[in-house]
Amino acid sequence: MKIKHKYIFLYTTIQLILLLGGCAAEVNNKAYDEAIGNGLEELRIESYEKAEEYFKIALEEEPKDVRAETLLNQTQSSVDALNLFEKEQYDEAFEKAELVQSAENGSGYLESKMSNLMDEITSIRDEKGVAEQKEKSQKELFEDFKGSYATFSGENYEWPIDFLFIIADDFVISGYKQTGLYSSEIVNKTFDGNTLIIDTYAKEKPSNKEEHYMIDISFNDNNEKYIQFETDERLYPITVDDVVETGAGLLNDSFNVLDGLRTYDERAKQTVSYSNTSFLKDYSAKKIEFARVWLNTIKNEEVTELNIYEEKAGTIINPYDDNSPVYPEDVKVINGAATADGMVVYSGNGDGTIDIYPVPSHWHATPEELPEIYKEILNPTTIYLETMKDEQVIDLIQKMNIHY
Repeated sequence: MKIKHKYIFLYTTIQLILLLGGCAAEVNNKAYDEAIGNGLEELRIESYEKAEEYFKIALEEEPKDVRAETLLNQTQSSVDALNLFEKEQYDEAFEKAELVQSAENGSGYLESKMSNLMDEITSIRDEKGVAEQKEKSQKELFEDFKGSYATFSGENYEWPIDFLFIIADDFVISGYKQTGLYSSEIVNKTFDGNTLIIDTYAKEKPSNKEEHYMIDISFNDNNEKYIQFETDERLYPITVDDVVETGAGLLNDSFNVLDGLRTYDERAKQTVSYSNTSFLKDYSAKKIEFARVWLNTIKNEEVTELNIYEEKAGTIINPYDDNSPVYPEDVKVINGAATADGMVVYSGNGDGTIDIYPVPSHWHATPEELPEIYKEILNPTTIYLETMKDEQVIDLIQKMNIHY
């Protein structure tokens, strides 16, 4: 009987242990289930940090649980995908979203959300591709427009140039024979079909600083290419050789602008450049300016010599009057050997224009007349310099005496 009771006791003990173990497992499973449930709920309200914490708790309860590990990885990858998307790192974001999509036994909510994100990335990629293709197409089209063009005062390529228009990558150089050349920055460049539309701004230009151009490329009956403005004005391609042959005489003192052009654009390197082709290339810009000033103002080519002086700002205008006003800026004085040859006093503006001070070569005015004369002198006239013919300029340069 003692043996029988011993077995009964052992059986009862085993049952008790199994019962207690089952209760503990039930308690543990309950904590795991609550953690998973809470994590899924946080996902639905897009509280990803809290969802991660709950899935980690679930893994602590069930360290090898595949579902808890999958949910945690999905959540972390989703957060990474969303952050990368915000940074416009679309390729990396797409890869993270794919990881969420490919997971098994995970969150249907996250899979749906990442699927929508992948669709959005695909749409952005498509739009970006179209935009890049359009930009590439427009860039190739712009290459057709770049170059140097001109109008002529008579038959094309036979008569002198009247207007020059140069299109470079990010700026335009343009000018008439009467005004000289100006460099303008291209501030906006678009296409309407095959029509190039550009807006430019010329900082150094005295007026009409902002310009708007609509330009088309066409071919005439002789299959010669030309560009055409919305005013129907036609401009034909021009090269250095064309300029030399026509004796254009267009460029004033814009050598620096054209040198810059050659640096910016290889194609426009063949643009009009007297610095390489003119007979004036052996003479300084300063001497060329003096000759052109004389030819534009005094117009006396018969002088036997040409004398150039400089008067600094603050120098009195009339050396015979103690009350004389002074020059407000540095000026140059050019005169011939004789008083009758003429005299001009001016300052250069660096843009193809000069300011002329009408200082008399002799002071015969009465004291009463001087104030009015001074007033006129201190109100200089601005004129544009014609470039004149090379041989005229060279002839005067050879007669020059510079006294400063």
